[in-house]
Amino acid sequence: MSDDGVGINDKVAIFDTTLRDGEQSPGISLDVGEKLEIAEQLARLGVDYLEAGFPSSNPKERELFAALEREDMRSMKVAAFGMTRRRDTTPDTDDGLRGLAECFAPVATVVGKTWDLHVLEVLRTTLPENLRMIADSVCHLHGQAREVVYDAEHFFDGLVANREYALATLQALKEAGRPIGLISDCSPEVPLLWDETPLAEFIADPVLSCAVGLRKPDARIYLLACERLGVDPYRAVFVGDGDSNEIQGAADVGLCPILVDRGETSAFRVSESDHCGIVVHDLTQVLPLIGLETVEAG
Repeated sequence: MSDDGVGINDKVAIFDTTLRDGEQSPGISLDVGEKLEIAEQLARLGVDYLEAGFPSSNPKERELFAALEREDMRSMKVAAFGMTRRRDTTPDTDDGLRGLAECFAPVATVVGKTWDLHVLEVLRTTLPENLRMIADSVCHLHGQAREVVYDAEHFFDGLVANREYALATLQALKEAGRPIGLISDCSPEVPLLWDETPLAEFIADPVLSCAVGLRKPDARIYLLACERLGVDPYRAVFVGDGDSNEIQGAADVGLCPILVDRGETSAFRVSESDHCGIVVHDLTQVLPLIGLETVEAG
């Protein structure tokens, strides 16, 4: 507990992708036994999430998931990897989504296209249909009692190539229940103008200092934002430019802080040299780091 009685959670959730991304490294090929050994070691280390692979892809992957179901992974959650539904299908008839729903893994990682080039040339579908594919897939797996981690593939490339469409994928996630929040120290006119800003369509319930009577780095303002989003602080990230000591305030309540350092100087703003955590120099650099999720990749 903090001095003012506000509860603080200092846990950061670790999402490990060794058994999928790691095995794609040149010269790496693991058998089921070796993968189980790695999984057991990660469980002993206290890793929170293990992305084990694509259960529908081949017999070796199915054998691995069957073995993981028999093993004691302690508190570590196993995640199964898959893709959004195919074009012109429904989630309940899609083989890949059916495999995720039938797999014992309580977590499903779903990769979707956010670069319009990939939508048009790889998926060979329309941009609106791809948005429906994302939202349908996430909603379907939530309905199957799965915790869903969405992987926004090539979001940075998509943002550069077609900003409007890349942001539209965020809207699809918002409609599928993926929360985005805002904490702002601001003057009284901001709440009056909020609905006219471009951010309003993505952030339904911002926490504005003049409206709630709190300012950063007060722990209560961060916890209020998490409460409104319906998320635990340790499963969320906070992105800011370091003004008002906001980065340390976010870290103190268990959020994973990311500093956006654009080289601006201020007596009230933390700089890259003063921050030992994650630093980016542009907001677009945040997206590949978090894959649009609130668990930190390990």
